[in-house]
Amino acid sequence: MASADQAPSMEELLNGPALEPPPNVIPDFSNPGGSHAVGYGLVLVGSIVSTIAIMIRLGSRFLLRKIGLDDAFMISAFVSDPEMMLPGHGNKLTTKGLFAGYQYVIYKHSIFPGIGVHQWNLQLKFLPDFLYDVHIASIFYGLGVMCLKVAILIDWLHIFVPQGRGNAMFWTLHILIWCNIIFYLAGNFAEIFRCNPREKIWNVFYEGGSCPVNIAAQNFSAGILNLISDVIILALPQWIIWRLNMSRARKLGISLLFVIGIFICVCATASIVWLDRMLNSSDILYCMSIRSIWGIGEWAGGFLILGIPSAPKVFQKLPFSDSVLNLIRSLTEHSASSNVGGVIPRTWGKPLSRKRRRGLWEITELETNDTVPMKSINGNDNHPPNETSSDICINLTVNGDGRQLGERGNVIV
Repeated sequence: MASADQAPSMEELLNGPALEPPPNVIPDFSNPGGSHAVGYGLVLVGSIVSTIAIMIRLGSRFLLRKIGLDDAFMISAFVSDPEMMLPGHGNKLTTKGLFAGYQYVIYKHSIFPGIGVHQWNLQLKFLPDFLYDVHIASIFYGLGVMCLKVAILIDWLHIFVPQGRGNAMFWTLHILIWCNIIFYLAGNFAEIFRCNPREKIWNVFYEGGSCPVNIAAQNFSAGILNLISDVIILALPQWIIWRLNMSRARKLGISLLFVIGIFICVCATASIVWLDRMLNSSDILYCMSIRSIWGIGEWAGGFLILGIPSAPKVFQKLPFSDSVLNLIRSLTEHSASSNVGGVIPRTWGKPLSRKRRRGLWEITELETNDTVPMKSINGNDNHPPNETSSDICINLTVNGDGRQLGERGNVIV
């Protein structure tokens, strides 16, 4: 230990705490606290949920024999192959996807030092590696979330806008698509080149250079705009669905497909809260580690929004789907008839002879990704040319009794 009148050596600084601890707090490098299991668990759950959602989505595309631009953006967010090599740093981070890269950073820091570890319990020599990984994760997050949001907006462009109609929804979605692309690309550019030379971003010992970009203000404004974008994307389909002339039960069933967007907004809000705490604290390690785990929920929610609407279509094509559905119906009917001594003769493995009722979840995406104007169904176009968006037709699938739901939710024979 250096004396009071002698400056500590570089070795003593490197082996000391990365942040001056609060009064009466002694740094503990052996047992820094925090949690390892939280990071492992969230990375595992986020990876499984996202992978299943993507598999369901691609399975539906395979059945429809149709891959669109929205699927390309979704795949880019998951399996694109960025290779990052920052000059002046000895470590090279190569990943097999933006999502995988973000998950890897969280998993790496869940191993050491852990999630929720205070910065004074980390030795200074490990701080540059942490700041470097935060820089890389920010780039992955920006590009990945951009691809996810663009994929969702293009998907909704196919669902809620009839082909050949440049209505208000058409222009709203296009404006959102390009605003998100410009916003996230500009944010990534600012993150990558915020310091000159770039090594100054993570190397706390680098002397000279400059950082002209106020990254704290940029990150906070980016978080606010990201939340606003999430809320708008969540509200748009609800605005159309609840204007359709159909039963409240069916509206509720359709709306539940998009409720996952509420969870995304919660994650974005929590991310802003922890970013604000980080900007008002020197304990970057603690605040950033907790903020990063909310990003996993945002990623997983985006993949679920793309995958959930395709789940019924894929399930119906499974070889055992009819048996499972018949079993559920038999058990339900048996329970209802047992109160009056009834007997259910049908076995669960035998297909039902009656026509199946359409479920609440079977909408738009399940049969086709395009909307159909009225004249394509009955050969007539009874709508005036200046019809408003209330006449948007949602191309629902054909019912089991041969009827089809057309414009405004009316049944067309």
